[in-house]
Order: sequence, then C-alpha cells, then structure tokens
Amino acid sequence: MALIYLGVFGSIIAFRPYTWLLRVTTAAKVSTYAYVNPVVAVLLGFLVRGEPLAPGTIAAMAVIITGVAFITRGRRSVPVDPD
Repeated sequence: MALIYLGVFGSIIAFRPYTWLLRVTTAAKVSTYAYVNPVVAVLLGFLVRGEPLAPGTIAAMAVIITGVAFITRGRRSVPVDPD
C-alpha cells in the first residue's frame, strides 16, 4: 500500500504542480522544494507521531528556511563581464 501511495501521490499527482511551477517561475525557486520537504517531514513526525525535536534539528531547520527565503526573495544579480 505504501508503494502504491508513493507511486500515485509522489509521482503522478505531484508532477503536475511541479511542471506548472517550472513554467511560471525560475528553476532555482522550484528546486527549493528539495530543501523544504525534509523540514516538513520532521515537523510532521513531531506533530503526528510525537518524535523528539532536538535543538540541533531546530537550528538546522532554521538555517534551511533562511536559505530558502534568500533564494525566493533574492534579486537577480547583474551579469559579470568575463573580460
């Protein structure tokens, strides 16, 4: 059942929003899902299953969210002349 769930929700259903995002925003912003997913998984484990949340884990999640915020809110840099 878990394999079927991952096949349906992880592949088929999630692929459509992912491709839509690639059309409407930059690849750098779309790729931030890979950083946010583990944070969501840890928080769900804490909230749903009562898994422990260590101070180091909280600090790591803060660093990840800060980095994603910099990526999503950052300005485009001016191209540097290679000469």
